[in-house]
Amino acid sequence: MFDFGSDRNDSSALRRTALRSEVARSSALLVMLLVLVAVAGYFVVHPVESSRAEEVAGLVLVLCFMGYELLWMRSTLKSLRGSPEPAKWARTLSVIIEGLIPAVFLAIQLRSTGNSAGAVQNPFAVLLGPGLAFAYVLLLLSVLRINPALSLLGGLTTILGYGGVCAYVFLTRSYLDVGAPFVHWTTFPIMGVILALGVASAWLVSAEVRKHVEVAVKEEETKRNIERIERDLQVASEIQRGLLPAKLPDIPGYQIAAYCKPADQTGGDYYDCISVAGTSRTIFTIADVTGHGIGPALVTAAARAYVRSTVSAGVTLVEILQRANANLYQDISPDRFVTLALLELDAQTHHASLLSAGQGPMLRVVHDSPTSTHVDAINAQTPPLAVLEELPPAEPLSFTIQPGESVILMSDGVFEWKNTAGELFGVNRVKQLLVDHADKSANAQLAILQSAVKAFAGESIQGDDVTIVVIRRA
Repeated sequence: MFDFGSDRNDSSALRRTALRSEVARSSALLVMLLVLVAVAGYFVVHPVESSRAEEVAGLVLVLCFMGYELLWMRSTLKSLRGSPEPAKWARTLSVIIEGLIPAVFLAIQLRSTGNSAGAVQNPFAVLLGPGLAFAYVLLLLSVLRINPALSLLGGLTTILGYGGVCAYVFLTRSYLDVGAPFVHWTTFPIMGVILALGVASAWLVSAEVRKHVEVAVKEEETKRNIERIERDLQVASEIQRGLLPAKLPDIPGYQIAAYCKPADQTGGDYYDCISVAGTSRTIFTIADVTGHGIGPALVTAAARAYVRSTVSAGVTLVEILQRANANLYQDISPDRFVTLALLELDAQTHHASLLSAGQGPMLRVVHDSPTSTHVDAINAQTPPLAVLEELPPAEPLSFTIQPGESVILMSDGVFEWKNTAGELFGVNRVKQLLVDHADKSANAQLAILQSAVKAFAGESIQGDDVTIVVIRRA
């Protein structure tokens, strides 16, 4: 029910906050003890009717308490620097010792406030003196432990110590002869009740303070975690942007334009342009990993690496997809898959081959005549990568790109972007835009698609990554 030590379930931030509060409490107590040292030292030099030995004993006892508190404060400071925290029994013992300080202080006064023979002239007055006030100060400082159980333990120890001293005085001295002229006997139980109320108040306040501290620490931890995640996402975003081509290929007779915007700081889309060494061939890729965020971003990096490592002069599009699928099937979790389209372009013959694994539709702008243009929607020929251990047989779609014609590789983030009414932008809108602006350059077509999608979406939030690659023969 009561935990008199540091809770192992507490976060490190909360424990450090409690340790700093403990240092503040020890500092305040040391100041009080320093004041008592000064007072005790004065009475050692100027004793009042009692023997100097008793005054010296009181001073030594206060110094002992002060030394103990310094050692405890040193242990707490070491814990703040990384050393192990004090054991529960040590924390409990420290609370009990501090709780007994008022009682010991009262006992010293009972011995020192007398005549030259050592007889106490009015011990009942001592019970209501500075020792009792010191007990209330200790109760107030116990709140800084940020541990209601320790506050309660310290308060109960103080009550028991004070009650024991009171019992001793009433049993060994005649109240009617000494105490009655000074104060009515009911004052003592009333002070006991007030002291008990003080203990209960310290306990309740400590519990309430702990709740607020826990909330504040949790909010601060959450804020720091968010800031750390944002920094990590920023780094991941920069790395992912670095994976995109720094410069689009310069292919004689062709215009190339590309755009990639993740829905979050990192995404699951990417595009690439790979020149096949020793040939006039260029392979354009576009891929989309399920989801968006850091996880898909890592998968896109793997997919890009697998495709790039496979491309060479003698490798076909089918072999590239099969090898990438085999690697991704082994590497990524079953709940993820990758859609990927490959477009191989021979700049000398203007022959193109398109093979898509779940990515689609890809769009081809075709001129039927100088005044007639249409757009073909090319659907995927094979399932997405990493779904099946082996891809089923599929053949690329082959065609020749005529002057003024374009091939557009596009992720579904364009087609599926919704407006505020929940309506999809759709494939047909894209096709109509490409028909209307077929005579425009690749950069112009890309800009028209971007502005049209943004105008359609309005205030709606981008829900998926958007990637567009336009390859147009001039």
